Amino acid sequence: MAKSDGPQRRRRLGALALTVLLLGVGFGLAAILQRQGLQTAANWAQLASIVFAAAPSLPLIIRAWRPPGVHEQAVCSREQLDQAQQILARLVLKQWREEIGIRRLDDPAPLAVRWRLTELPVMDHPGHLVRPMTLQSLLARGRPRFTGRTDRISDLAAAFRGLTRRRLVIAGDPGMGKTTLAVLLLRQLLQHPLPGEPVPVMVPLTGWDPATERFRDWLARGLAKTYPALCSPALGPDLPLALVTERRVLPILDGLDELPEPLRPQVLSALNDTFMDPLILTCRMTEYRAAVHSPGGDVLTAAAVIEPRPLRPADAAAYLTRVLPPRPAGAWPALLDVLARDTTAPLTRALATPLTLWLVRRVYVDTGTDPAPLLSPGRFTTPGEITDHLFDHLVQAVITTNRPQHLADAQPHHPFRPHRSWAPEDARRWLSFLADHLDTGDTTDLAWWRVHQTLPRRTLRLLIAITGGLTYGFAFGLVFGSEGGAAYGITFGVAGGLTVALLHWPATSTPTGPNAEPAYADLRLRGRIRSLIGHLAARLAFGLVFGLMGGLVGGLVGWLAGGLVPGSAGGRGLSGGLVPGLTGGLVVALAGGLAFGLSEWAKNSQASETAQTPPDSLHRDLRTALLNALAFGLTGGLAGGLVVGVTSGPAVGLAVGLAFGLTVGLSFGRTVWLVSGLAGACAGGLAGGLTSKLSVGLAVGLMSGLASGLAGGLASSSVIYLITLTCLSVRRRTPVRLMAFLQDAHRLGLLRQTGAVYQFRHIDLQKRLATLNTSPPKRHAVREPYATDRAADDTTN
Repeated sequence: MAKSDGPQRRRRLGALALTVLLLGVGFGLAAILQRQGLQTAANWAQLASIVFAAAPSLPLIIRAWRPPGVHEQAVCSREQLDQAQQILARLVLKQWREEIGIRRLDDPAPLAVRWRLTELPVMDHPGHLVRPMTLQSLLARGRPRFTGRTDRISDLAAAFRGLTRRRLVIAGDPGMGKTTLAVLLLRQLLQHPLPGEPVPVMVPLTGWDPATERFRDWLARGLAKTYPALCSPALGPDLPLALVTERRVLPILDGLDELPEPLRPQVLSALNDTFMDPLILTCRMTEYRAAVHSPGGDVLTAAAVIEPRPLRPADAAAYLTRVLPPRPAGAWPALLDVLARDTTAPLTRALATPLTLWLVRRVYVDTGTDPAPLLSPGRFTTPGEITDHLFDHLVQAVITTNRPQHLADAQPHHPFRPHRSWAPEDARRWLSFLADHLDTGDTTDLAWWRVHQTLPRRTLRLLIAITGGLTYGFAFGLVFGSEGGAAYGITFGVAGGLTVALLHWPATSTPTGPNAEPAYADLRLRGRIRSLIGHLAARLAFGLVFGLMGGLVGGLVGWLAGGLVPGSAGGRGLSGGLVPGLTGGLVVALAGGLAFGLSEWAKNSQASETAQTPPDSLHRDLRTALLNALAFGLTGGLAGGLVVGVTSGPAVGLAVGLAFGLTVGLSFGRTVWLVSGLAGACAGGLAGGLTSKLSVGLAVGLMSGLASGLAGGLASSSVIYLITLTCLSVRRRTPVRLMAFLQDAHRLGLLRQTGAVYQFRHIDLQKRLATLNTSPPKRHAVREPYATDRAADDTTN
């Protein structure tokens, strides 16, 4: 649900709560009047009137504690948009400065790749490309001019700004530096902006299906996920979408060729329909030409399409000369001589791409290895064989030449020094497994929350069941083990494991796994204390209403149920049911309000937040899972345990626990957390009722609630990731500390980072490593297909 629907949703919930509360009070007073007379009913009516009299003041108290500027607002103001645009520009520039340093695109200088307008029939009419006032000055033999070099990025930026709608397609063969040009152009536009220009943002196209989501919504969702600062309440509602709608963002869409073939013409058509100006698109020329001429495809309206010229042997030789020592030894002079003399040799043709030159530098130059194997007669007959040879030695080369930071005599926080030691053979095996997983899923995004898709569904369900069973067993073993009742812990553990397995069956049996993407949580207090108090006050008030409602309903249910059990608390009169019920309601209001208020507060980002990274998203999702576990589990368990500890009776305990768990879950929870809180309350209620002691009832309620909340946390992406990682590391598919390994692979240049996901440095590197995977083939592995794949499956069935 969109943020703009939040106030309306809260009003609907408030009206529903008030209606149910009024009905419950009316029903209760009628029952008291019938059983105990007018005087008793009048006393209870006076008590209820106090609650209703205080209710109107709650909104005023909540509003008083709201932070300045955080009020219900329909649209963002012009000042908020200006501030957000400045924040976004700062975040993007910082993010890509670091990434350019890690990729070493400026070391020693960008390669001189020459770009020109393509002559292939994949471009709009020339008159649609450039501004009319400059058309004659840019004409050359009837065609507009768009030329430049990667090492002279300012000229290309000026040519881009001269386009009528500032739409550009960067096309070319694999390894020719399309993404490199896009990144350098992004930095140039940010470092030297013109007044009124939008902020360039790099966005991978993987994951967008035009048939299911509008481009503006998809782009806004990506901005919110990658740059959480844009979701700060102080900046206004729906700010990412407002930035996109107001054309304050220049999307640089990377990798049209990495989408499934049926989607590519749909993407071009959707971009033409959105009238999104400006924009930059990268794609391989062969795939772009096929998409343009496919049924339903079209040229990108008013977009210039540029492609690179092949690197000249002199350019390759000049680059190698700059990165080699002044007097290179071994076979280097002979290699440079081949570049100068033999333009048809496989080595010369292979070194005509920036990718292969980068590989030669990392494998041979940086390691100080003699390049004689590249000159062996008859060993390589095609340029592709040379590229595969370099890919095969890349992992070992970068690991052996870049010692961990704590062992190397390097400056602190060196950008491409790993933080840990890794065996090259293990690293290549792990990367090959991950590359094969991405190839199987037809994607380039290595997202930690989708790593569970490497496991068969049955294995994942079994792991979740075992984890849930251990959680329940440990919790109840602590409570009953001291009294010689360890069997209770085992019984509840097995039952809990089966419950959790059934609960997660829909999530793990679908191709997408858990539906939720990584959640966000920020627990820093600096500058957010007033916001925290406001959220706590709001949830305390909300919890008070629902807590009293649940207490009233639970008390009546307990009274009715207790009347059937001689000697129970409910059989001692209405007060025997209502007193513990209302007591539990107040516990729900206090514990639940504090827990939920803290959980909602933590989900609000700050305007000073940095760009999202994979480690950040993992840690924040873990914090969110723990907060939710405490909120939903402990609240239900504490209330149920307290009430049944007072009432002492399994029938009353189970009835009241059921009422509390249902109230808490329906008031605050999703389906998973509803079942978790309900299970905690019922377990606490039933077990506490059997103990007939307040202290034991509280202990049982707390432990059962905590166990249920933690088990409910199995629905979170981070917990499933940790469960999957345990299995994969035991089978030696990945390291135990996978995220730390991926961070170091990124620092070494094997991976690149885009928002909260990693990608292999080049798609060809991913495909080559995938062929080296020696793991057994995955059967029935969880795979996330695109919508077109699902539609095709539905058609054939």
